[in-house]
Amino acid sequence: MDLSAFINAASYVIFPRTVGGVTTYHAKNGLTGRIPYSDLNFSALFNTVSTVLNAAGGGSIKLVGVLTGTTALTALSLVDVDGWGAEIIIDSPATVNGVNFTDVVNAIWRDVRLIRRDTTPIIAVVYAAYFSGVCDDTLILKNCMFLNEVTAAVNYCYGIFVAGSSSPSFTGCTGIGGGGTNGVGINVSWNASPSFTGCTGQGGGGADGYGIYVGISASPNFTGCTGQGGGGGANCCGIYVAGAASPNFTGCTGIGGGGGINCYGIAVGYGSSPNFTGCTGIGGVKSNNKWTYASADNGRFQPYATAPYILVGSYVYVNVAAGAGTTLSLGTSIGGAEIAAGIPIDSTGSKYFTIANGEVAAAGYMYATPSAAIAEGSLIVYYVVMSNYASCSGLYIGSKGAVRFSEGFLLSNGASDAFYVDDVAEAANLWRLTNSHVETMDPVNQRSIISQSAYNPAPVYNCFLRGLVVNIVPAAGTAVGSNIQE
Repeated sequence: MDLSAFINAASYVIFPRTVGGVTTYHAKNGLTGRIPYSDLNFSALFNTVSTVLNAAGGGSIKLVGVLTGTTALTALSLVDVDGWGAEIIIDSPATVNGVNFTDVVNAIWRDVRLIRRDTTPIIAVVYAAYFSGVCDDTLILKNCMFLNEVTAAVNYCYGIFVAGSSSPSFTGCTGIGGGGTNGVGINVSWNASPSFTGCTGQGGGGADGYGIYVGISASPNFTGCTGQGGGGGANCCGIYVAGAASPNFTGCTGIGGGGGINCYGIAVGYGSSPNFTGCTGIGGVKSNNKWTYASADNGRFQPYATAPYILVGSYVYVNVAAGAGTTLSLGTSIGGAEIAAGIPIDSTGSKYFTIANGEVAAAGYMYATPSAAIAEGSLIVYYVVMSNYASCSGLYIGSKGAVRFSEGFLLSNGASDAFYVDDVAEAANLWRLTNSHVETMDPVNQRSIISQSAYNPAPVYNCFLRGLVVNIVPAAGTAVGSNIQE
């Protein structure tokens, strides 16, 4: 590998070299071009170089290639790290994190991709990136990804975990949780107050795989961020706030996972007082695909093999025109037209139609039925479906705290209410919902807003409500107060 471009650009460049099947990692001095440090374990080499630079008053490390270590990296103050597209893999059966940031200040990590892997499965609490102590806002992370691939039956396998009194700054970063229970993408707890801008938290493959979790008196700021719940089971919320936390979310999105019930877009509980401004909560995950017509099995296709789903968008593209007057029906039963009927397919091109009802039970199929025989592969059905489990609201509030949600958008699937208020929040009466769009995908059978018990007057102002309103009488003296209900 030609490293000439890196000379003088960094204090050290760390890169791998494989000879005779054995990979050794080398640290080249950016000024002298010499290699004073080498090791078979990337982690050990990285920590050695970081210690040298920290003792010398600071410097920078650039990373090249695929770098594999068996112990945790130790980030240090005054030492910048530039990933340059490198991939770091920390693979160990021991209880070690991917990288530890403890009391780190005046450092920038940029374009680092780190994976905490378990080739030999472990049962331990491990984090891909752990921030603790007094990490202040002079610790800056830009465009980094911390992926936890621990898959054993273990709790608390986070992508990014910020705790203690830490307040680092993240921009364009991603945290992805592991496959065990509580595989949280981004977790902020224990009085931490970091800032996240344009970041993503992706829940892992087990139950309680929250995209973004804020708890235990933390007060972070999230701007333009996304929390995506995992698909491994129930309780995989996009954004979950608990433990008397008081975060601020601006222009953020929470999307519930597609693995089971209680996968709320945004959920708030246990005395928390978050502020949501211009945010979106979606209770269910969407996916898109296509199906090419085949007459076998009565023209059936299946977007989800096990989960219930609801069709939210579709069109048909005709490659080969059928006979004059031939139409197509889409349904949820053999030969049925529950979704749409009379779609013309006697000419080529895209065909658009109104979806009447697209809810399908778990393991169910959709059926495409032409009014006359047509050629195999003559048309393609493009579709977008949304997971359709119960209790997957756009927003759930179960907190006695002063929850604020304004200028936002809340959407549930066809089996859930868009906004659910439980008795705890009702009794406290400190929450407010203002200037927002609140909608369920099934406004005939589900509720735009529902309270666990009768609630009059409820602090809901200047909102558009699509769906039933149950146990709620919004304030301002009329059936829907200052709101508009459809």
